[in-house]
Amino acid sequence: MPQPPDIYVIIGKFLSGTIEEDEQQYLEAWRQECPDEFTRLQQLWNESAKPDSCYRQEYNQQKLNQRIDAWEAGEEDKKVRHSLRPWLVAASISLLLIGSVITFFYDNLSEAFRAENREWVEKRSVRSQIATFTLIDGTKVKLNADSKLRYAENFVQAERREVFLEGEAYFEVTHRPDRPFLVRTSEVDVRVLGTSFSVNAYPEDTLTGVVVANGKVAVNGLSTQSPEVVLPNQKVTYYKSSRQWKKTAVDVTQELAWTEGKLLFQNADLKQVAKTLERYYDITISFNDKMLESCRFTGSFQRETLFNVLDAIGYINNLEYEYENGTVVLSGAGCTP
Repeated sequence: MPQPPDIYVIIGKFLSGTIEEDEQQYLEAWRQECPDEFTRLQQLWNESAKPDSCYRQEYNQQKLNQRIDAWEAGEEDKKVRHSLRPWLVAASISLLLIGSVITFFYDNLSEAFRAENREWVEKRSVRSQIATFTLIDGTKVKLNADSKLRYAENFVQAERREVFLEGEAYFEVTHRPDRPFLVRTSEVDVRVLGTSFSVNAYPEDTLTGVVVANGKVAVNGLSTQSPEVVLPNQKVTYYKSSRQWKKTAVDVTQELAWTEGKLLFQNADLKQVAKTLERYYDITISFNDKMLESCRFTGSFQRETLFNVLDAIGYINNLEYEYENGTVVLSGAGCTP
């Protein structure tokens, strides 16, 4: 891992829209290793940026460039550089970019790093299992298969009720206007006061989705300057590769079918169908021809055996399957004419 000043310069350039392509690739690799830290820094950027900033943007950028030049030339004052903690250096850089007062950003960034010393609670669901539990504030959670939720032991006492999600979960959030509820994922943050909604954020998937059943939520992502507001019967989808958003009207009953143990596919490609079946039945699925992954399938199942589901997929797409020791191989002519 490079020294903190290097990575935080790159983060600062990303947030200000001046990052280069090679720096973007470096940042993506670092973000995969430290998703929580990156998410917190981005959140601080969003919360700290104010129209009445006491610094002008041109001045901020000028000062930032001076700091970057100093680091590259090795002219940064060594006494200051060695005496400051890495997170304080990071706070200074981000401060110049966002134009906020030093005390505000310093306090919040310090809080982000103090989070490493919190006592954490972790809830997991294994493959083929949906886990249901209630948080200390009364919020009800359903974790879809192969998912993980992490939160501070005393999270209800903080200014924000903050949880970290990998996978998919449905929340029925207890209404507490003085304590907003925040779901953090590697790609988006979802902020609510009290509502029912689902977040799909499996790290290996190509998109992240948020569906609202009741109330409303605000969704922030890597490419958003302002949050996307999602209302009941709406879904917002974030495409990771393009960093584009799409908001659509949906049938919430269908979108949340998984909370009732149902499998529902609407014109889904077989690559995504395979991932869902792997989690639901705790198996591994492969294709003998990669072209088969793009075939489509529509269908719904509830408490069906794996073989009934595979039979239906095979019939629709002209496929055959072999099963051995938890591994399925799909083959055949497929959907191509």
